[in-house]
Order: sequence, then structure tokens, then C-alpha cells
Amino acid sequence: MKKIVLIAGICLLIGHVALSQVKPFRFGLKLAPNIGWISPDSEGYESDGSVPGFSWGFISDFTITENYFVATGFNVNYMNGKMQFPHQIDIIENDDTTTDPENENQQV
Repeated sequence: MKKIVLIAGICLLIGHVALSQVKPFRFGLKLAPNIGWISPDSEGYESDGSVPGFSWGFISDFTITENYFVATGFNVNYMNGKMQFPHQIDIIENDDTTTDPENENQQV
């Protein structure tokens, strides 16, 4: 029991010392999931549910003094959503054949 308490105390001291070091610059990558949906205000349009997405970006911290930092970076969000339109048109694709311009009688 004494050994466990001693090892835990040493780990806490080492962890505290490691976290107290101030670095002049830190850089990181951010990845995060998100859920997007659309809430239309127009009459006749309806939300068709939520869609999962994600975001990513770069993060950096610059040390000004021991207690002051400037955090900056950029973030890219992929926001999604589904919506139902009242005047939606169904498109039917035909199976057309194309012809060779030099010989229009032969099908390619």
C-alpha cells in the first residue's frame, strides 16, 4: 500500500513539473464531428432531417509572457443538411446512343 501511494505521489509530481514548462510556440491539428440541419422559414419548404459532418483546422499558441498567450488558427466546417422542396421535379435519364461524326450510320 505504501508503494502505491509513493508511486502515485511521484507520478503527480512529475506530471506537475512537466505541465509547468512554458513553451514559446505550440501547434496543433483539430478534428471534430458535427451534426447539421436546415430550418427553413419559407412556406412550403421543410427540413428532411440532420446529416453528420466534420470540421478540421490548425491551432497555434504564441507565448507573450509566462501567463499570457495569443491563440490563433483556422477552422474548416463541413455543414450539411437535407431539405424538401414543394416543386421538386423528377428527372428521367434516357439511354441515348451517340454517333461518330465521321460516319453517322455507325454507333459508337
